[in-house]
Amino acid sequence: MRFWVGCTIEVVSSGISCDIEIGHTRVKNEVWAQTWKKIGGRLDIGENKGDWMYGTNKIALVATASDSDPRWFSPSNWLVFLNDVPDRFAEKLVCGDYFSGDGILNLTRESLIWKMWFPCA
Repeated sequence: MRFWVGCTIEVVSSGISCDIEIGHTRVKNEVWAQTWKKIGGRLDIGENKGDWMYGTNKIALVATASDSDPRWFSPSNWLVFLNDVPDRFAEKLVCGDYFSGDGILNLTRESLIWKMWFPCA
């Protein structure tokens, strides 16, 4: 089963933004793969595809979530932090709903705003 939502990430100071898809993909042995993929926009957050990790009301978009990958220890692995994200966000959004909040573009320490949305057909 897949749960995906759109997410617009915008740098406050410049207005440059990008859209990503973020969500869960259920794979073998009932393991959840938490992945994201850039789908458009001018903001370069360093990867076209990566992983995300959920902390206490915070998501980190990372190039890899595997601590056995050498990139794990590099500051460039930690791309974006999204604050105030509800748990199980991808399952809670329905057509026309959205969540929003602020965050940080990690490498430049710029403030950003984000908005998650569920596309309506």
